[in-house]
Amino acid sequence: MMLCVTARADCIIQLNTPVLPDYSATQASVGSLSFDVLCSGDPISYQMQLQTSNGAFQGLDYQGLLSSGSRTLFYSIYNVLPDLGAGVAPSPTVFNSSRHFAYTIEIPAGQWQPTAGVYQATLTLNLMVQ
Repeated sequence: MMLCVTARADCIIQLNTPVLPDYSATQASVGSLSFDVLCSGDPISYQMQLQTSNGAFQGLDYQGLLSSGSRTLFYSIYNVLPDLGAGVAPSPTVFNSSRHFAYTIEIPAGQWQPTAGVYQATLTLNLMVQ
């Protein structure tokens, strides 16, 4: 997966290496995508948005397509919210301090028609200061 990132000078996004094991039609491939938002100075309210070519990631789950030419594989992204402790604004998607974010990526088993190759999807991560 290719990940594009936008942020502001007072907060940075530190990406961790995405993990996605090879896929087999007989067994699902489950991996992860994680990153840290590191903010300095005064508390900064921000919202994180994961976007795909189909638009913004809404809610806690997303289903899309990985592609290799005209061939496709279905995949899902499941959001694992960070510890919503002190410093969280009223909305669970607005944060006020440095946080770790993690997403689970799954390619379900049973997709027999795809052939071997590299399948990809582009994800964009936006940090929007409130």
